[in-house]
Formats: sequence, C-alpha cells, structure tokens
Amino acid sequence: MNRRSFVTGVSSVCSLVLLRGGFASSEQKSGLEQRVRAQMDLGVSDGLTVGAVMIVVQRDKVLALEAAGYSDLDTKKPMRTDAIFDIRSISKPITVFGALLLVDDGKLGLDDPLAKFLPEFSRVQVKGQTQTTGVLITIRQLMTHTSGIAAERPPELENITRTFDHTLAQTVALVGQQPLDFTPGSKWTYSSSGIAVLGRVIEVVSGQPYEGFMEQRILEPLEMQDSSFYTNRAKVNRIPTMYTDQGGRLAKDAMDVTRPGQKYPGPEFGLFSTAEDLRHFCQMMLNRGSWQGRTILSPKLIDEMIRPQMPTSVPKYYSGLGWAVHPKKAAEMSYAVTDGSYGANGASGGIVWIDPSLQLIRIYLTHHFGGDFTDANPVMNAALPG
Repeated sequence: MNRRSFVTGVSSVCSLVLLRGGFASSEQKSGLEQRVRAQMDLGVSDGLTVGAVMIVVQRDKVLALEAAGYSDLDTKKPMRTDAIFDIRSISKPITVFGALLLVDDGKLGLDDPLAKFLPEFSRVQVKGQTQTTGVLITIRQLMTHTSGIAAERPPELENITRTFDHTLAQTVALVGQQPLDFTPGSKWTYSSSGIAVLGRVIEVVSGQPYEGFMEQRILEPLEMQDSSFYTNRAKVNRIPTMYTDQGGRLAKDAMDVTRPGQKYPGPEFGLFSTAEDLRHFCQMMLNRGSWQGRTILSPKLIDEMIRPQMPTSVPKYYSGLGWAVHPKKAAEMSYAVTDGSYGANGASGGIVWIDPSLQLIRIYLTHHFGGDFTDANPVMNAALPG
C-alpha cells in the first residue's frame, strides 16, 4: 500500500481500536478519525515509528485524538493519548513567545541590540574576518534565524542536547565566544544557539530563571499542566522511550529521557509536552493571543509572529518570529496546508501546524530521531477535514 495515498477504505483496519484501555467500534468514529487512525497504524506496522499521538482541532472542537503503537517497544507498553513527549525544536516558537511577552511588557524591543542585555555580544566577529563587525545583532534577528550566530554549537556543547550538562548562562557564554557565520541580518541560517541566546535574554530581562519565567507566564496561564523544561519525576512513566533511525530500522536511543542531573533547560529544544497542552498553546495563537477570555499576548504581536519576514533555505517556508510560515508564493509542502498557515517540527519527529483560514490545528507527536517525517506526513494529510 502506498503510505502517501489517502486512505478511504479503513473500516477493516479500524474495526477495533484501543482507546484509554477500552475498545470502541469504528462505527462510533468519524471518517476523519478513521483516516487518521489508519495512517497511524500503517506507520507503526511499516516500522516508520514505534508509536505516536495525533490531535486534530477545528474551531476549538477536538475532531480526533488518537494514540497508536507503543510507548516502549521492548515491554509493548501501549502509547497513551496523554503521553509526555520530548518535543525538541517545537520548543523554539514557545521560547520566542516568551520573549514577546517581555516586548508586550515594554521591557524589550524587537529591534533592540542584543548587546544591550548581553554585553558579550557587543564586539562580535564574522568568521574569516579579522575585525569585529560594526553590525549589531538584534532581538528580532535571534527570532528569525538571521543573527549570524553559528549554526554549529561550540565543541564544548557538542552533546548538550543529550547531556544537558551546562547551565543556560554557561552555554550562552560559550556561544558568545564563537565567530558569527555571517553579518547579522544579511541572510537566513537555522541557528539553535540563537534561540538559546534568546532564552538567556529572557532570564536577564525578567530577573527570573528561564524555566521559572516560562512556567509563570506561559505554561500556567495556558493550563499546560503536563509541560515542563525539567523532568517531573512524578510523571516519568508517561515519557515514551526515545528511538533512533539506524539505516531504516528504529533502535532504542542511548539517551535517558528522564534527564538525570539536568542543568540546562534547553530554550531551543528542551520542552516536554503533550498533544493536549500544545493544543492550548495553538488555540491561543488562533485566538490572536487570548485563552479562555484572558489576553496572554497582544494581537499585534501575534500578527507579527506569523508574518513572513524572510525567505529561508527551505523553499516551502518563510521565517516568522519563531514559526515557519507558508505564504502563497512558497513551494508546495509535504502535506496539505493553506496559504498563510504556520508551524514547527522537531528532531524527535513531531509536527505542529496551524491553518488560520480553516481554524485548524494539527499536532502529531512521536519519539524517534531521524526518518524525515515519513510517518507523520500521511497522518497530517489524513487529518485535513473535508
């Protein structure tokens, strides 16, 4: 069966589905739910993923919430819809959102120079040049990956995404010693370290630890009760085992997902979250900054966040503030989206995509490195209503 084809005859595939410990017949499920579940099951049976969760929301109504496969393959522990995933780079727009809260507070400006808050970036040098550049990095450039901060981390931080063994201040101090890849503002290059630096700006400007600010200003107001930058020891049994693609076969990754001895919150990759919690964040974005009647961020900054600001090296995306944005002039994506939609993905295989014109949220979460989203793309297509 072609995994990219749209599944229409799924009644036999979905005749029995496991939902939160009980069985439900396919007659109780909508066509969209059946399509989504069928593609998820194919991803598991084809060995493209061990397990996954998908949530589809339109006009603030959950159309589908499905869990397929396993949280751990060795023990055959079933995936659950409230699994807590290591979402990797889906953390980035949430960190950008945190900085925008400080813009809303009047404590930070999008076009402020970074050196105003982190003096170590006042005299930066571009790789291959002998003199410091006279062009200062701005806060906006950190958010759009146009700062010139190196795409590659310093050698001391080569394994930070697994070891979490430096503090945020230590990490950014090391990044600040690197030459820039290019003159700030002159081009786009994806820089995880740039978002780490933005996380440190949040600490300095707010006077709080990064993770404390994010919890107080985002996670708590949005009722993201299962989301955190450090492991919640009471909930570790809900974190799926991490796998990695080894030549087309998923094998258990060496990383301990419980992060023992963690020092680094990981503004660019460190958030644990669930499909339901991310739904809250995405719905707030669709509501132009409001959640349950409360304004979290001003509508004008939400609009700025999702405005296409710069072409990227990926033809299907432009850079917004933290988000990848798909304007009309962009190339076709790997799954169906509308013009003006936006989202993010992560190295652990997850995708979040928001289509304002359809008032649609699609969130696919899984737990493996590598694979090029071959399990996710057909599910994202199946999750398009209509």
